Amino acid sequence: IEHNIPWWDDLFLDIIVFPTGEIIQQDADELEEALINGWVDQSMYNLAWHQANEITTSIVGNNFGLLNYSTVHKELLTKLL
Repeated sequence: IEHNIPWWDDLFLDIIVFPTGEIIQQDADELEEALINGWVDQSMYNLAWHQANEITTSIVGNNFGLLNYSTVHKELLTKLL
């Protein structure tokens, strides 16, 4: 949150993890479009792919701790509803 406005940097790639364990890297076309249109430069493009691949590798190796928070948050929300 900056100046009471929530925001985030979007590197245009999404990593989706299904309950089955299937992992999908999605929206690569958006990243390509961003590069072509000059919204990101080559270094940002490379960073996005590097980070996406690093995170995907961590998820596959059960080393991505942030996924644990989704379970905790789901349980909290279920109790509240």
